[in-house]
Amino acid sequence: DFIAPFFEHVAKVLLRTSVPGKSWSGIDIGDAEIDRFMKNVYRIFQATTVTNGGSAKTENRHANTGFSEDAMWKFWHGNHLSTGTKWRQFAGLLVCTGLLCQANVSAAMQPPELVFHTPEHLVPISTRLGTMVMPYYSYALELAGLDHPGMPIQVYLVPETSELVNQLPSWVSGYALGESSTVVLFAQRVHSYPARAIEDLLVHEVAHILNYRAARGREIPRWFDEGIATIAARTWDIEDRARLIWAIGDRDQFSLERVNSFFRGNAPTARRGYSLSAGFIRYLIQEYGPETPARILTLVAQDIPFPVAFQQVVARFPEQAATEFVEGQSLWIRWVPVATSDFSIWIGISVLAFVVLGIRIGQMRARRRREAEEDAEDDDQDTEFDYGELEQPTDSDWDDRWRDR
Repeated sequence: DFIAPFFEHVAKVLLRTSVPGKSWSGIDIGDAEIDRFMKNVYRIFQATTVTNGGSAKTENRHANTGFSEDAMWKFWHGNHLSTGTKWRQFAGLLVCTGLLCQANVSAAMQPPELVFHTPEHLVPISTRLGTMVMPYYSYALELAGLDHPGMPIQVYLVPETSELVNQLPSWVSGYALGESSTVVLFAQRVHSYPARAIEDLLVHEVAHILNYRAARGREIPRWFDEGIATIAARTWDIEDRARLIWAIGDRDQFSLERVNSFFRGNAPTARRGYSLSAGFIRYLIQEYGPETPARILTLVAQDIPFPVAFQQVVARFPEQAATEFVEGQSLWIRWVPVATSDFSIWIGISVLAFVVLGIRIGQMRARRRREAEEDAEDDDQDTEFDYGELEQPTDSDWDDRWRDR
């Protein structure tokens, strides 16, 4: 219902300037010409576009524009307007087509419906979270391969005074239960990686629910689930790269089962698990395509065991791909464990101390040379007093003065 009025408004803006009745080129454009333009536009959309399930599909190979050659011929030759007016109509049509296609896509992909359960003093936070729209969840839906998020998700914001808080480790800031479509957030614990803010934490936990729904409740490894949720909620940046460098550690001891065990440890090991799982999922997407996680979840939903589903999509079993992931890291990443060992750190401190000592000695020698040169210049300037034009006394004068005494 809102498309037609919005379409008409955009068309009028494109065909008129702020001066009533004038087009961009100064040609008079009345309501009759605008109505004719609208009829042409509607005719083209009716002739070329078929709406199916909220997504637009075109009849021929002009899928990027949504126009057929026959409809475009009718649009260009089917009226008696001037060429300039036709070009303006054509430009307006292109813009409006893009807007409508975007509206269709946005309508097809709706954000998850969240039902908040919040104590009174946390209502401002739930209100802020309730305003989050589609862009926040679009990547999570894409990674899970879902066109629709499904049934509503219950979100509970739990205060720090709750008994539930004391039952969980201090580093846990939230968790998700796929079976009951429930997300629990500890709003006052959002202070560590991988969540930068409570918005990131919400998207992270909602991504777990979407993964569960995409797999239809079948079992998926913890590293796979956490990796998808982590990259769905945050942009990969220099912090993630730095954490991945430290997290890889000894390549000979790396395994996906060990990554899973990190999530059962303390805060530092859990952050290491998040970094490794996110880095591995990102590697899979870069190497095998952005649809890799969704394709694996689709096969798992068909009761195919996860290792087999992974192998069918990636052509390698998970541990083989993980080995390639670690081996594929750059040379400077491989040398990080050596460079950061205790021996290397003390060697670096010792070298730095000797460098500072050498610089200090050089400064002292330079100052002494400078002082010596200044003293030599002062000696050269010490000459005998020049009496100038003063009359020098003779020997007899000295004798007379002596006698006067």
